[in-house]
Amino acid sequence: MADWDDDEFELEEPKGAPGARTDKWEGEDEDDDIKDEWDAESDEEKDDEKKDESKTEEVKAVQKKKKKKLHEIIAEKEEAKQKELEEKMKQKEEEEMMNTPEGKLAEKLRLQKLAEDGDLELALEMAGESSGDQESCGFNFNPKNKEDFDDLRSALLEKFRSIENSDQYQDFTCDLIKELCMDL
Repeated sequence: MADWDDDEFELEEPKGAPGARTDKWEGEDEDDDIKDEWDAESDEEKDDEKKDESKTEEVKAVQKKKKKKLHEIIAEKEEAKQKELEEKMKQKEEEEMMNTPEGKLAEKLRLQKLAEDGDLELALEMAGESSGDQESCGFNFNPKNKEDFDDLRSALLEKFRSIENSDQYQDFTCDLIKELCMDL
């Protein structure tokens, strides 16, 4: 065996690796498409650009931007400035009103009314009652015609189907049907 210090030492090629030595693993250099110039575009990019240019030319031919006349542009700008001034003046008046004793009292009453309404709604919700036109639990328990009865029946069936996997469901349905049939 040759010593690495010898002048005539040569690295022995492994028996299982034929061919020239490279810095890459086997198969790594197969996908390399190296361009001659680093900033040259590929053929696919050129084709895509040509398609995009043709599409934009077609769109440009179809869409023509309507130009506004100078006096229309000026009128729009003046109108926008006028609206902005009106908003600023209105805001300033509201701030001045809030600084007066009457304004402070009005704001305090408004906030108190909002709090009372929220508390009332919360209390009704906790008691199980509904407020306004909403029906309790989403059911209309005062049906007046055939459609109302059909709606109530389908809503109740849907609700019962959602709880049919419960352990107490069979006893509940038996008792409910017995009580319903007693009066028929």
